[in-house]
Amino acid sequence: MDEELKTNVLSPEIWMRLLVMVLMVICANVSLWVLWLVASLQFLFSLVLGRPNENIDEFSTGLLAYLRQIFEFLVFKTDDRPFPFAPFPRDDEE
Repeated sequence: MDEELKTNVLSPEIWMRLLVMVLMVICANVSLWVLWLVASLQFLFSLVLGRPNENIDEFSTGLLAYLRQIFEFLVFKTDDRPFPFAPFPRDDEE
């Protein structure tokens, strides 16, 4: 058991994942601020025009998919690294 623990602790892959996880937490925080901005803009469009903006709606779909990718990576549900290590999710990639 001690040898397995030592191997795990000295594994460069797990430390690289930690580094990427820290970066992804920063990206998630920035993305959440962008999400608030998008939600505010959609509210204003709905208030003024009576409907949400379609372009912002498409962007928000990609943003939500991106946040999902980040959270799945953070909780070890996937090993696939999100943007900027992979393409930003598009509207049609759910």
